[in-house]
Amino acid sequence: ASNSRLSFSNEECLANARLMAAAPEMLVVLAEIQGECESMVDGLEEATLGVIAMKARKAIAKATEANA
Repeated sequence: ASNSRLSFSNEECLANARLMAAAPEMLVVLAEIQGECESMVDGLEEATLGVIAMKARKAIAKATEANA
């Protein structure tokens, strides 16, 4: 076992705390963006908005699934 300690600056800790506090709202907005993109395009896999929607879907899954 190593005795090394992780060290984080106050600025980094504050930035991480802000990100964690904003995460629930960002997830809601991301889901809304995904839904809007999907409703605007046909052939999701080929459209730019479709690509955005697929990326959003993957990020949402990573944030909400236990083993993502």
